[in-house]
Amino acid sequence: MRSCLQRAFVSAVAIVVFSCEASNSCAQVRASPAPQGDAAAVARRIIKDKFDETACPAVTKANRLGDGSISAVCNNGERFRVFSMQTGPMAVKCSEVARMGVAGC
Repeated sequence: MRSCLQRAFVSAVAIVVFSCEASNSCAQVRASPAPQGDAAAVARRIIKDKFDETACPAVTKANRLGDGSISAVCNNGERFRVFSMQTGPMAVKCSEVARMGVAGC
């Protein structure tokens, strides 16, 4: 199981990334496209790496967006956004981002 600290870090990164993307005011913080490959396979691999299995038992739908990130939907209804940062691939749980008041996941 992933630690609370890891989940908090991922949520914090999501807030910064989506807030900066919306305002174009954070030149040093930029998300880049998710790794290349089949969208569902890439999303599945990165979500599995960043979250425990209960967060997303199976990816049922995934598509690449115009910015190269991946929007993924899991069989439990949870939505994720997958993208890359300088530190590597990231996945954020859209429900957590929305709960923190950030739109656009």
